[in-house]
Amino acid sequence: MLAFVLRRGHDPVVVALGPQKPISEAITLWRKTVAAGQVPASGRALSDLLWQPLRPHLKGVVTVIVSPEGPVSGLPFSALPGDSGKPESVLLDEYVFGYATSVQQWLRRTSRPKQNSGGGALVVGLVNYGPVRPGLERMAFTPLQAHGAKEHLEALVEGFRRSSPAAPRPKFLKGEEASVDNIRGAFDPGRGGPRYKYVHLETHGFWTPFNESNWPRSDKKEAKDAALKLDGLLQSSEFRAGLALDRANESSRGVLTGEELAALDLHGVDLFTLAVCESGVGDVVPNAGSLALQQALQGAGARTTVSGLWKVPVVETRALMAEFYKNLWAHGEGQKLVALRNAQLALRRCAGPQPMPPIYWAGWVMSGDPGDLSGRNDPVAQQLNEAEENRQPGAGGRIAIAATLVLVAIALMCAAGIWRVRRKRTQRPGV
Repeated sequence: MLAFVLRRGHDPVVVALGPQKPISEAITLWRKTVAAGQVPASGRALSDLLWQPLRPHLKGVVTVIVSPEGPVSGLPFSALPGDSGKPESVLLDEYVFGYATSVQQWLRRTSRPKQNSGGGALVVGLVNYGPVRPGLERMAFTPLQAHGAKEHLEALVEGFRRSSPAAPRPKFLKGEEASVDNIRGAFDPGRGGPRYKYVHLETHGFWTPFNESNWPRSDKKEAKDAALKLDGLLQSSEFRAGLALDRANESSRGVLTGEELAALDLHGVDLFTLAVCESGVGDVVPNAGSLALQQALQGAGARTTVSGLWKVPVVETRALMAEFYKNLWAHGEGQKLVALRNAQLALRRCAGPQPMPPIYWAGWVMSGDPGDLSGRNDPVAQQLNEAEENRQPGAGGRIAIAATLVLVAIALMCAAGIWRVRRKRTQRPGV
């Protein structure tokens, strides 16, 4: 495995991380421990494999944009043990992490001018999935109306309204209104209405490898017919990622697939938040980034996405989202990445002296345009910058991109050769 470190004012650096197998096994062990609600003891070993080799090339850096591939796609670097040496510290305490589905897409996304959207907001939630069909219980989507869902989403709608009083009134699609047809219609360029700047969608998401064992075995014709429909729906990698909307338990027409998301016109959407489970996990395709919902959304035109890497309990999800938007409204849209980091810090520390385990806060990642990375308007980011400047006086250049590229062994050697050729041809500094 290789890591390419691109840093403004510096030549690109290639860092050899070692064989893929031990890194992949370490990440799998780490994720299993996190899923059990524990703080992984394997974090330090994983840090030694992935993070420590990068540290010499990140002196003076506070913000790191990670473009992961392969097994690294499911790893939030912010939850790895911190560099300070304190027992409870994590990298979230010392760095601001953003993500990119691919380096090329990130460069295109952040270099293009923002499109005027009119500033409206769309909130989707309280979805009615319908009754579970016989024989399909394993694939059923359970209601999310409990634990103050209505109050939480209505508070978001009101927050959007107050933060942008001159913008069109936020739209709230709930219950039967939260349908595939209405989502498509909301982003139909021919509908004549204003484009949405912010989209918050709270529902179930899914991604699953396609194999026969994922589908129910039943002698009932109804169950077989439904499974066959889903079989055809989920053959491709984009189809295998999707969002559950109105009546999703009754028909595949209630599922908005990754391919359908990619076909929407999301130009003008500055932030699309997927408050769903496993929305950030996708197929492994070298040099193309993860084929996941976040990539479908960015391909459709969304400038920035927030999505999850694993299943997070709904109460903690809503608490983090409420804090995230509070930070965003307080500091402005240019502070998206810092707003998410500060929300994660707040949730991690809310449990008292013992920090909250990573399962509750670390799974949420922001991909795409991170906003202003200078930290001028954020006191926490300023403290990080000052602390790093004290450790490395005059280091300068506080932005880095760590792009971890994963290929099979023979392609790995070819990739290193191609990188050297490209460097000789371009002879230009990094980003």
